[in-house]
Amino acid sequence: MLGIIGQMHYLLYGSFIGILGARMGFLILDSFASIIISIFIVKAGVEIFINTVRELTDEACDEETVNKIYNIINMQNRSNEN
Repeated sequence: MLGIIGQMHYLLYGSFIGILGARMGFLILDSFASIIISIFIVKAGVEIFINTVRELTDEACDEETVNKIYNIINMQNRSNEN
């Protein structure tokens, strides 16, 4: 999955093709490029929104991380008993 920065290259190419096509008389290319660029912008916004909501709601760790935490706690408890 491309990050937001990686998507910028596609936006640049898309806008260049749209403008170049419109200047050459192919007005449909400008409209098509605008739609594609809009889709990328909405996709980037949704990705930012989802990541932000996950951080703000303290998304739970995966099972492997939880097991590692339990193991560390158990090791600490055993060392304190001795």
